[in-house]
Amino acid sequence: MTDPSGEEPRKPSHWNRLALVATAALVLAVICTLPLVVQSLLVELLGAPDRTLYSLTSDEVVRSLRRSAAAARPGTAVARPGGYLNVAVTDLDEATRVATLHLSGSRTCTAACPSFTLVFASLDDDVAEHRAMPPSASVTIKDTDRIIDQTIRLPTHGQPSLYPFDTYRLWLGIIAYVNSTDGRQVPLHVSDLNDQASITLQAQLARLLMQPPVTIDPSSVQSDINPFDFLSVKALTFVRPFYVKALAVLLVLLITVSGCFAIFLRPIHDLFLGIGGVILGVWGVRSVIVQGTLPYVTAVDLALSGVILFLLLALAVRASRHFHRQSQLHLPRPRLRP
Repeated sequence: MTDPSGEEPRKPSHWNRLALVATAALVLAVICTLPLVVQSLLVELLGAPDRTLYSLTSDEVVRSLRRSAAAARPGTAVARPGGYLNVAVTDLDEATRVATLHLSGSRTCTAACPSFTLVFASLDDDVAEHRAMPPSASVTIKDTDRIIDQTIRLPTHGQPSLYPFDTYRLWLGIIAYVNSTDGRQVPLHVSDLNDQASITLQAQLARLLMQPPVTIDPSSVQSDINPFDFLSVKALTFVRPFYVKALAVLLVLLITVSGCFAIFLRPIHDLFLGIGGVILGVWGVRSVIVQGTLPYVTAVDLALSGVILFLLLALAVRASRHFHRQSQLHLPRPRLRP
């Protein structure tokens, strides 16, 4: 059967059908993922910052003091500790993998407030290989301190090159002790520490989200070289928002398909003039995906570099075939032996 122009219609090739299936699958994936991306992005832009407070010495989420007082029965007093201390993770440098913790609080002792020292340690599961005290930072709260405002820095574990799928982990251990009159350091127990101050934990990060802390058995990370036992150990995990991961995958796939269409469907003469724009378009996606200036090679850089390498290689193959047809050279076929 012929069309009205009198030409025989071309039969659909297997490559066209495969391209149709791949393109339709990509469009369906984008349509299904886009509502989740928009929701995550709106929460990041318009949502209220996460002010969830976690107890550093227990597994519960801390309610505000005003709510606790309102929930108490009339005529009953609310038990209050000698002070309040909040540990906020305010920054995490992906290049150095160092977390900044800001300690703020106040002391409400009716009489003289006792002084004590808090030691925050960055732990790991390789306690058997420890030959020294793990990285730590100490904070001494004196008896004359009524306002607490100090900053400490602790190392974390993570792989920044996996951006935006990088995850950072901090096992935060806490030790507390008091200095006795004879100069000895007397360790505090959890109940004693709770009497001194109610310690809470929260995250105040711009580019990362902190998952709910997970309590770890202090004995599993305890070493014989540690002078005191850890009162509490919390596993803190920091991840990227969902929309950053989804946009990275979708944009890399879409720019790859767009580049393939340009390489394989455009005339070879147009490609010679416009290949620079195609490459710039592919690499320009990086500025959309990567937030800020990261001083290392990321997974996004490797993926886009692979796309550019594939496109240039495909252009070289098409150019070779084009020049071979234009030269009208015929390679000699090998003779078959009888």
